[in-house]
Amino acid sequence: MRAGHNISELCIPSLTLYSSTVIDFLECNMCDDDTAIAFVYCNYKEAHHTPSNLVGSILQQVATKESSAFPLELPEKLIKLHTEYGVERPPANEFTKILKERLRFFSRVYIVVDALDECSEWEILQDETRSLATDGVKLLITSRPIKGIEDFFSLEARLAISAVDSDVREYLKGGSAILWICFAHLH
Repeated sequence: MRAGHNISELCIPSLTLYSSTVIDFLECNMCDDDTAIAFVYCNYKEAHHTPSNLVGSILQQVATKESSAFPLELPEKLIKLHTEYGVERPPANEFTKILKERLRFFSRVYIVVDALDECSEWEILQDETRSLATDGVKLLITSRPIKGIEDFFSLEARLAISAVDSDVREYLKGGSAILWICFAHLH
């Protein structure tokens, strides 16, 4: 997507592509020195996609965002954390504590978690990401409709995306190998 475009009336074949489109939009239109953008893509096939690694990835993206407003103690806190845990990966909540401190230096933060349901321990990841949702922090979380996830986010804004039965029937009867679901007017 080119800078200046909006997200309305795009044809997108999957939630992951939707997430990627949103990330591209944010990076092209919302990126400045006072804004942090971070994202993770969960994949059930990847054993290393644990809550600790995914929150650590978000922290790494935010920590490497250039700004003169950051204090220098972040590397010291990470070194101390890794010294404390040795070769073991620190738990996600330890990374979240440091991430929360880091997020305070931005006026706007956008975090995208794609396919939450594919994380090996999605309950932990959903707790950690939700705890980040404070003033100035916007979360976009995609997931298939899993009861525990739906219950957890039941009070949050929700955009349900589904194909129309007639479109699916038309696809099944036709010769096309791809079904494109069109999301319209997402502003």
